Amino acid sequence: MNTDNRKFSAHIRHAWLDLKSKKYFHASIAALCLAFLCLWLILAQSVKTQQETLTQKRNLLIFMQKTAAELQKSGRVAGQHTQHANMENSSSLALTGTVQAEIAHTALAPHILQLRQGENGTIQLGLKQADFDLLIHTLQNLLENAGLTVKDASLTRSEPDGMVSGVLVLQKNFR
Repeated sequence: MNTDNRKFSAHIRHAWLDLKSKKYFHASIAALCLAFLCLWLILAQSVKTQQETLTQKRNLLIFMQKTAAELQKSGRVAGQHTQHANMENSSSLALTGTVQAEIAHTALAPHILQLRQGENGTIQLGLKQADFDLLIHTLQNLLENAGLTVKDASLTRSEPDGMVSGVLVLQKNFR
C-alpha cells in the first residue's frame, strides 16, 4: 500500500507540474496575442494618420494648383500694363507665393478657400471654418517672416467654438 501511495503521489505531482506548465503555456499564448493586438492597433492608427495626412496634402496640392493658375492668369493680364505695374505685380506675386508657402506648412491650409491678389499689392485670403488660434499664429508668422499685416478683416464665428470664416486682406507693412 505504501508503494501505491508513492505511485499515486508521484502521479499527482507529475500531473500538477504538467498542469502548471500548461498554465504558463496558455499565459504565454495570451500574452503574445495581446502584444500582437497592441502592435496591430498602433500600426492601424499610424496608417490612418498617414492617410489623413495624404488627403490633406492632396487638398493642399489642388488648392495650390488653382492658385498658381489664377496667378499665371493675372500675370498675363498684368503684362499689358506699364513696367511699373509689372514690377508691382511681380512683387504681389512674390507676396502671394510667400503667403502660400507659409500657409502650406500649417493645418490652416485645408480651410483656405481662396488666395488671390487684390488691388494695390494686397492679398485676399478667404477662410472657412478655420481655427482662430491657428489663424492668429499664422498671421503672426506672416508679420515676422514676410512683413505682412492685416489691412482689413471680415470674420464671423463658425461652429464648433473657436472657428471662424470670412475674408482677410493682407498688405506689405512698410516700416
